Amino acid sequence: MRRAAICLLALLLQTSDASSEIFRWTDEAGKLHFAQSIQQVPPQYRKQALRESATKSDGSFQTFTKTSEQRGSRASGKYRIPFVAEGSLMRVNAIVNGHLEIPFFIDTGASGVSLPASAASRLGISIGPNTQRITMHTANGQIELPLVRLASVELAGARVEGLMATLNPTMSIGLLGGAFFNQFSYGVDPVANVITLERNHAAVVPSPSEDHWRRRFQKVRGSLEQLDAYLRNREGLNEARREELERKRVELEARLDALEREANRDSVPRSWRR
Repeated sequence: MRRAAICLLALLLQTSDASSEIFRWTDEAGKLHFAQSIQQVPPQYRKQALRESATKSDGSFQTFTKTSEQRGSRASGKYRIPFVAEGSLMRVNAIVNGHLEIPFFIDTGASGVSLPASAASRLGISIGPNTQRITMHTANGQIELPLVRLASVELAGARVEGLMATLNPTMSIGLLGGAFFNQFSYGVDPVANVITLERNHAAVVPSPSEDHWRRRFQKVRGSLEQLDAYLRNREGLNEARREELERKRVELEARLDALEREANRDSVPRSWRR
């Protein structure tokens, strides 16, 4: 439950309050919630959220050079990465594109990677009208975030190349999800505040391609279009048959909606869904 709740952090960070403090509380059902503004916390839980709010982080970026001391170590093919515990969250610093050190919250339950948009210029990333974007659903409605490919993300020598990441204008700390950690077997030592990573070659599976996503969307949309055309051209259908086909149409729309949610979760560009 906690891991699933942390998955919501990326959405909660997209609210209008850009503070780097995170408030958390547990409701009567035992479910963990996060917010970045105390105004987003239900009144009855605000004292709890203030009392248990995560330690503030300045969210600053640093330029990494080979002469800088890099935290963490590698021994016998394993990587040991210390983290800062912020309540139930784990914060680390990762080197992005070989030179920029960015703070991230770890969320192995999320599939994607998200960066503060303010890091784009430091990474040499230009955002223009042709930049791919994905739609995210937030408490304030839908927003579109740029989707970019990173050359590399590295934690104390544990390096993954070619990750896709969204750029969020209200984040001060990034979110590092399964797209990175699925390349490793990992464990957490909560006493020493250390994450241990070991390369899991069996888990290195290429991300679904553009063709894969196009085929899936075209299959569902094609079935829906064929059914609509059939219904338009069969005015003489009896009532029972028409009701059966209308139910089939509802099922296809539900499948398309589920596919859209899956694509949103995996940061699939809009242009791949046609």
